[in-house]
Amino acid sequence: MPGVHAGYNYGNGALDVNLWPTGTLTPGRLPGGARYAELQPNGSIVAKLGWWREASGKLSIEGERLDAAAAPLRARIPDGYGPRGFQSTLLTFPTAGCWRVVGSVAGSRLMFVVRVLAPRPSEPAPPAKTSPDAWTRLRRPLHLPRLRPGAHCPVSSVDRRVDWDRTNIFGGSGIGPGPVYPGLGYSRGVLRATPDRQFGGPWAGTKVFWYVLPSYRGRALIRGRQLDGGQTLGFDGDRRPERELRIEPYDTVSWHAQPRGSRGIPTSVRVRVPGCYGVQIDGTRFSRVVVFRAAVS
Repeated sequence: MPGVHAGYNYGNGALDVNLWPTGTLTPGRLPGGARYAELQPNGSIVAKLGWWREASGKLSIEGERLDAAAAPLRARIPDGYGPRGFQSTLLTFPTAGCWRVVGSVAGSRLMFVVRVLAPRPSEPAPPAKTSPDAWTRLRRPLHLPRLRPGAHCPVSSVDRRVDWDRTNIFGGSGIGPGPVYPGLGYSRGVLRATPDRQFGGPWAGTKVFWYVLPSYRGRALIRGRQLDGGQTLGFDGDRRPERELRIEPYDTVSWHAQPRGSRGIPTSVRVRVPGCYGVQIDGTRFSRVVVFRAAVS
């Protein structure tokens, strides 16, 4: 489609989106183990959707069901993504049905219609609450190294076992041993953060795409800190970032040429000062450390 940003499949040049295959959103497990949407205990369907803003401004989203009466669409639009470029969102469809969704930014509107299907019979509704033990088991003691100020930063290398041209992820390629990778390959392991002008706090940040190999289908817990100093590292949030990043088995956005069964989510990674940083990525049967440098400008 002319004017659509690379990696997106529908838009008008000012606002683009990467819609679900065939315009249909189905909660439940995909053949490769990931999910496009999650069924909630109350019967609503929640899905992540990535947008690209060529026009500068704050994104707003509204939606309504076309084929029957229903409560309106609810949209969660996290802060911290800057005035233009990528914006992650979380859409909650109260019921299955035919839904019209309208996104707006800087006076430009983008409308699309999606068919939200009821869950497959084999997909029961989840329990009302996820057991806290699911994340507690992954919250192992941090084994991130300590470095002297000014010491060499042992930045993790690109994992050449992965065909990164085929994965086509934002950031080009992932660094570290996997199976969960931050997409910092094109930047040679440098996180190029910019100051937070939205909330005016002391944090700086930038977007990082986290890619999960199709071979790993479990949860991933990511935490980090500065290695050559005493500062912390955070993810997303508003004036204050979150201390940890949780990737559920169903968490993924879709992108052009996405390998079957793979997952990926974009988040904001935030630091207070430049330096050498590490993240510990804990999965059900692994604990990996990935190191990168942060530059603030």
